[in-house]
Amino acid sequence: MSKLTSQLLDSARSLADLQNTDFVTYKDTQDALNEAYRDIYNQYTESQGDYFCKEVLIQMTSAYVVPDTFGYWYELPLPDDFYKVREVSYQAGGMWANVNSFAMSDRNTPSIIPQYRIKNNKLWILSANAWLIRLGYYIPPIELSSPDAPISFLSDREDYDISDVAYPSYVSAKDSMLYTEGTDIKAQSNTADGAIYTLLTATAPSAPVYYRGYVYYIEAGNIRRFTSDLKAANGTPATVVNTANVVALSVFNNRLYFDDGTNSRFANLDGTGSTIYGARGTAWCQLQDDIAYLSNAGVVLKGLVAVTGINANPVSIASDNVYLYVQHADYTLYRYTITGVVATDTKLMATGVARLYQYNVTDSAKRLQVTNNGTNTVSADITFTALSLIPDVLLDYPTTEVWELLSYGMAMFFVRKNSDTAKMGVLQPTIDKLWLRFLQTIDRDEYQAYRINDYYGQNSMPFPWGGLNG
Repeated sequence: MSKLTSQLLDSARSLADLQNTDFVTYKDTQDALNEAYRDIYNQYTESQGDYFCKEVLIQMTSAYVVPDTFGYWYELPLPDDFYKVREVSYQAGGMWANVNSFAMSDRNTPSIIPQYRIKNNKLWILSANAWLIRLGYYIPPIELSSPDAPISFLSDREDYDISDVAYPSYVSAKDSMLYTEGTDIKAQSNTADGAIYTLLTATAPSAPVYYRGYVYYIEAGNIRRFTSDLKAANGTPATVVNTANVVALSVFNNRLYFDDGTNSRFANLDGTGSTIYGARGTAWCQLQDDIAYLSNAGVVLKGLVAVTGINANPVSIASDNVYLYVQHADYTLYRYTITGVVATDTKLMATGVARLYQYNVTDSAKRLQVTNNGTNTVSADITFTALSLIPDVLLDYPTTEVWELLSYGMAMFFVRKNSDTAKMGVLQPTIDKLWLRFLQTIDRDEYQAYRINDYYGQNSMPFPWGGLNG
């Protein structure tokens, strides 16, 4: 039984009556999601259930003996993904037997039969003999995430009024969209009530890119730049590459990457040091320790080696420095994982993307600028959208109560922040009932009862052995 974290958050917003408000921030949603998730995860591990568990075998050797302990203190390394102990066993005579934990008062008492404790990141074993140890353990809870809401730009303008808008790019540092409209270079702020600022009027400007306080753009085949805060041009435009042949431009890693009409080139930000990079290209981006660019041969890495596995007819590329995003001629958008020079894909959008742009990526605001302007297969209104690249996590749990608890737990987080005591009073009784139902169904194996000494009882929680009447 699986659900996406975004689905759970939508449900939580609905329960808290906060669907169409900005009161709950993105950080709030992520904090609420992980708080609710950890509560449930902790209950799973405390129930000793067979879920989220792994095993590892560790052979006790002299390499793990603690010095000056006469050979009966061992500190075995715990796995990197260790969270909690589920069980510890040792192999003797071809069979497995339980290893019991020891009290601190017994730490200096030698024992042939192994005993254990957890000490820092080690499995501390007391034993006069070396054994093969089997450690069953729970892995730690993962950090959940969900995409932030998409940001729409120019959404209050009619299609006829924005038909000549081109080269949109989301600038995370300014939370704005940079674009050209006719002879103007403009920016729309996402934070200043959607204000639109005309930064510069030029002769058919194209490909504007914001990078470290400058707006770079192409005019009459030359690369020019001016300083700007994306509310105005704060300096006089200057030409940095004067060839009259430049047709494509990207800016990152303190360099200009461009097509001069004959070759791909890179240069310093002031235009000096222009060097041939490879065959002609239309877009360049940083991809981990490599550089990917789009040429007539397809997607090429900096070693000028073509990447295999990219679907047919790529027309634009971008990267968040982890994945490569490619928009294809059929208006589909794919995310690719590149291993060596081989790509594996995940379709993000089935149709409707005419162009993707993305130049400024930070860890705190990873977004991909897309538009459907120019598609002949899209009947919807023209849109300019900055999509969140934060992944949506698919959660898998064995009981349906988990989804309800997660949603209600997040809703309670939201209304508590809002100091809505009335809503808290409405949610709490349902949460109490859900927890009771969850605890009664947490164990997936109720086929037979456990025997403890001479007593039998239901293998379930929260009630003790023998159930309510135990």
